[in-house]
Amino acid sequence: MHEAYILYPPEKIPVQIESMTGFENKLILGTRQGHLLMYSFEPNQETNKLDLQLLQYDKNFSKKPITQIEAIPEYKLIFSLSDGVVNVHDYSRHGFPLMHTAQKTKGATVFALDIKKSKSLTGELIVLVRLAVAAKRKLQCYYWKQNTLLEFGNDIDLNDVPKTIAWNNNHICVGFKTEYVMYDISGEQPKKIDLFPTSSSKSIEPCISLIEDDIFAVAKDEYLVTVYTEKYKTDGKENNTGLVKPDASLLTTKDTRNLKSLIWSEPFQGLVWDEPYIIGLITDAIEVRVFDNLDMSDKGLLIQTIPQLQKARFLARGKKGLLYVASVSHLWCIQAVEISKQREHLLQEEN
Repeated sequence: MHEAYILYPPEKIPVQIESMTGFENKLILGTRQGHLLMYSFEPNQETNKLDLQLLQYDKNFSKKPITQIEAIPEYKLIFSLSDGVVNVHDYSRHGFPLMHTAQKTKGATVFALDIKKSKSLTGELIVLVRLAVAAKRKLQCYYWKQNTLLEFGNDIDLNDVPKTIAWNNNHICVGFKTEYVMYDISGEQPKKIDLFPTSSSKSIEPCISLIEDDIFAVAKDEYLVTVYTEKYKTDGKENNTGLVKPDASLLTTKDTRNLKSLIWSEPFQGLVWDEPYIIGLITDAIEVRVFDNLDMSDKGLLIQTIPQLQKARFLARGKKGLLYVASVSHLWCIQAVEISKQREHLLQEEN
């Protein structure tokens, strides 16, 4: 089988990992004990491998488990969820000092960030950070400005407590225990779009990942289903329910113009996009597949399976070609093989 990535030996972590995020060659771990650890993977010229180095360790970050964590490298910020509240910290300074607490998020179970980058007329990088928080049966929206989270728009009422959410441009995709829905927030009032059940027969956790702008990938049984947000549109009529009428072609699973799927060996627990590969976390392993969003006939050829990731629960991407996988107690670094070497290997196989 083709080798697109190499797996480094696992690192034993002296805490119980509860959450994880990666950026560049950095990795941040939130723990069940409320500790926060920041690592880097540095190249070792002698061994030609990546060495794990501890950069910061705060044992007093939180009194409760850190259930979710995300980083904004452009602002050197950490968004964390602990004890049902979203907090913002500065990771560039010792001890991760607190910048802001969003008190209204009390009771939150999950959040999602939407990051938009642009350049001003003078060439300055502008980064817009928006935050969606699921607090009980409501969806709250914020934006980051002058070291504060400011609300915008009214809260969105939900039928259930979300398990996972993802935000991109004008759409927020929500995964409940039994179904996926999406909200179009481009207008004055949010429009609800019913998608499809989370599972047809099994009890699996919903999983949502952003592949590219306007394309969500969600888990349905053993399938990855892509949701193209541009394919959903209103019928031009306002109604009291706030529902969006989907494009009629979406109502049939036979129409592949709008819903594209690929099958995995089993339901995946996590997903990252590392172009041209899509990587899914399954039981004790990851699967690497080629996935062309523009080719609707492409079903995601299996390129590589990396096993022996015992009890792995978390999957994150640091940068192109650098992935992180973690269990409660161990951490793995997975690095892409250089494209030139991959080509050479493929040519040797052909000969």
